[in-house]
Amino acid sequence: FLWTIQKPSMAFFDLTTLSLGDVVVSGKGSKSAPIQSMSTPAVALLDPMRVVFEPSAFGNEDATRVNIVFHPSPQLLAGIEAFDEWVLATLAADSVRFFGRAKSAEQLRDAYVPAAKHSDKYPATFKAKMNLQDPNVVKVWDAEKRPRAQPQQWKDCLVVPRIRLRGLYFMGASFGPVLELTDAQIVEEQTAECPF
Repeated sequence: FLWTIQKPSMAFFDLTTLSLGDVVVSGKGSKSAPIQSMSTPAVALLDPMRVVFEPSAFGNEDATRVNIVFHPSPQLLAGIEAFDEWVLATLAADSVRFFGRAKSAEQLRDAYVPAAKHSDKYPATFKAKMNLQDPNVVKVWDAEKRPRAQPQQWKDCLVVPRIRLRGLYFMGASFGPVLELTDAQIVEEQTAECPF
């Protein structure tokens, strides 16, 4: 691995290398469009970030594919916001292919579920998918780059995330990016306090 905690900061994905493929429909009827980086999977190794909540899937405690939410640094947040604008501009430039009629970036914005989530009450966050079981279970590493078990409590862990940008999903009137946590280096872990 080429990981190091003191690595140069990475803003997010290099937008100049990204391309958006055609919409494909799965056997179950879900629609998505792949995003690649110079014809290879788009993968980014990001700076350490805190996990905001315990990973979960809304309304499904037994889910094996869950959401994990991070607090990005201001630099990373700017990169994520730039990516969100790239998605809107790219789709608007070829909206007939994706939506069947011409639409501007502003018209698309209302239906877009951005990678960066803003709130009046909390610092900005961004969300990725994470698989807790095979296939494609998230690989977890310790600070010395050795494989380890998943933390018992993800919330408040300091994690170096490796994120794969799978593409865009289209569901009903809404659409947004599919970001997946493929690897997590646990730099700092919260441990339960002994109650005795």
